[in-house]
Amino acid sequence: MKAILAVFPTAGEFETFQTCDGSTRIIESLTDFAFRLGVIKANNNELLYEVIKIHAEQGPNVSPPKVMTMEMLLDNKEDHWKTDLSGRGLVARINALLVKHDIALPKISNTMLTRIKKEPADTLHKQNVLRSLAFWLGYERNDLDVAWNYFTLLEICPRIERQISAREGVRVGFSLISRGDLIEQEIIDWLRKGIKQFIKENIATEPYGQWGSVRIYDITTLYVDFPKAEGNGLSCYQQSTRNALSVAHQMAIRWALSPFATQKRFIVTAIAAGKLTTLDNYLQPILNAKLPGDPAIRVSDFARQCILVNDIRAVFNDQPREVGLFNGEHLSIWWIVGLWSLIYWPFIPDLLQDETILDPIRLKKYLAIEYPGHPKTESHSHDNAINALLRTPQNALLGIEITKTLYYKNNLWGALEILRIILSTNPANVNARSLRLVIFRNLGSNARSYSVALIQFKRAEKEAEYILANCHSLDEDFYDEYGVLKLAHAISILRCLRKHRGQFSENGINVSQAMVCTLLNEAEHLLEIAMCVSPIGTRSLYLLTCLRMLKHILSYDADIYVNPEKPVAMPVYLANKPALDMFYALGYIDEARSAAEQVAEIDSALEKQFQHHNNALALDVYRPTLYFCYAAVLWDFYPVRTMETARNTIKLLEGAIEMARKYQNDPLYIYSYNCFYGEMIHPSVFIAQLSELLSKIKVFIADLDGSQPFTPAEKAQSERFLLFSHFIGRTSHLPVGPGE
Repeated sequence: MKAILAVFPTAGEFETFQTCDGSTRIIESLTDFAFRLGVIKANNNELLYEVIKIHAEQGPNVSPPKVMTMEMLLDNKEDHWKTDLSGRGLVARINALLVKHDIALPKISNTMLTRIKKEPADTLHKQNVLRSLAFWLGYERNDLDVAWNYFTLLEICPRIERQISAREGVRVGFSLISRGDLIEQEIIDWLRKGIKQFIKENIATEPYGQWGSVRIYDITTLYVDFPKAEGNGLSCYQQSTRNALSVAHQMAIRWALSPFATQKRFIVTAIAAGKLTTLDNYLQPILNAKLPGDPAIRVSDFARQCILVNDIRAVFNDQPREVGLFNGEHLSIWWIVGLWSLIYWPFIPDLLQDETILDPIRLKKYLAIEYPGHPKTESHSHDNAINALLRTPQNALLGIEITKTLYYKNNLWGALEILRIILSTNPANVNARSLRLVIFRNLGSNARSYSVALIQFKRAEKEAEYILANCHSLDEDFYDEYGVLKLAHAISILRCLRKHRGQFSENGINVSQAMVCTLLNEAEHLLEIAMCVSPIGTRSLYLLTCLRMLKHILSYDADIYVNPEKPVAMPVYLANKPALDMFYALGYIDEARSAAEQVAEIDSALEKQFQHHNNALALDVYRPTLYFCYAAVLWDFYPVRTMETARNTIKLLEGAIEMARKYQNDPLYIYSYNCFYGEMIHPSVFIAQLSELLSKIKVFIADLDGSQPFTPAEKAQSERFLLFSHFIGRTSHLPVGPGE
């Protein structure tokens, strides 16, 4: 796999290469190579593309090796590549590898090796020579950093401007508006530098030509273009609209935190999608429109449609503003009133480094929150994110980002204080209310006793009731979080019943099996609404299917309520019936096909669903949970467990662990579904839980391959092992932080 990723570091590069002359034979040879090595299940170019997309886009974020030029690299191969091959020896080794595996990339001559030291890779043949070199690096030198790939080799060649021929895409316009304060060159430079930095560090698109580069439209306006993917349909705009909204959101918050933001000087961002030659006709009217509240992010009607249909989580105003264009056309302008930032949008770097936010004691003192042992102190005058919010408390986007940062730092009480500020200016802010619901749910799930938990669950319930009564056009995410609240409450009661052998009463509060069933039914109803209001419904589909499986398990064996030693499980061939029913209902399975063909159909449908949701995300700290959920789908939902299923599940869990390790030292907590209700846990706890699951699946493989066969009792136990419900039945306190 590493050899293929060295040739095509991103799925976008694979798509671009497909349009080049002579690419068909090269791609077919690499597809055949991947099939022979078991990387893909069938000799199919589309499967290769999907595998590249999974591995490339979610691979580790690495920096290119510190190499000045191609000439310096090839003259110092031993230092950089740990090989003492001469130039001729390198050429012979690469060519032999291409012949051995029947790869249609061009063989390299000694002359060409000399030329690429001195000349730009300005022809397709030279670029393919670099791909041959990259293939050898990925195959024979796979112990090297993954940054040794085609992009790196191209980068260190003498520079050329790469071109791309797409005619459609998304254009983002950034305009600085003054109502009395000067807009100086320093401010323009700050804006341009910030946009370029964010694109470079966070968007998997190398800026070249007009794509991804920051261009000046006029003295106070900058443009950035993102190309749509190849093909037809709104789905081709998914990544370009996500990237556009990501950079717009980032710069809106960074501006609010900057010293340049004043009441008389602000930034407006406009997003338009479609044919690039016509976008200026829409972008300028959107930027210049006088809208209530001066919203920071505005979009065209078509761009809004691309955002909504592609699972990109944003909240828009209820009705558009209609403006007339010079040609008589009418333009509908929508604007962003909130983002579902909690699990979809990337952090603001300045907030992750803000000393007041990072220090819980300092934050409490700064906000004058009186806790036992932390009396009020003198006021703090230095500038920070809290000051910026207090200056403009109506800036809900900034407040939500501060809240999110505190939430992922596991400072839930500090997060609630920031939400109090936001809701003081707009009590009907659906994002802020939903975040309070989530935080109260977290506090309830980890409360010291059920009587305390019930208080928090009721507080969360009231937040949901307020939203239903006062907010309009509610999205999937609200109903998901509300449904998970009911689910978390049900699981808390289930654990109390199991711990006390079916009978539990505390401070006059009695709980019962009937309460669990009622809460699960209410959760099911809410998740059904979530699927209804979403164009895609991937998240609600997963939660709803797992919920129905849990109900099926509890109705199958009522002894689970009273026996804490009994796992919340049943044989997988019985447990997954609700999942298979869902697959039939969604048209994923054709009954006329064979069993093997039906599994392949499920594979294809779920892979597309996973990729679509994965591509809609821009918050990397949530990806470990996404990988866990997809692993649970493979292990728990499928009609039959095979060696291939087990191996794919292991890859996903190992990938989730690897991603989680990046956050151990920060630390950023992980929003986890390991216990089937959303909670924040420390990366070390997340890793420990997934490691436990991995060990059980590896035992299953040992039985299948015959190296360590199961006894009949072990086989029965293995059949009852489910990922989604494994930790639900634990009656002892499940740790959320290190050392618990």
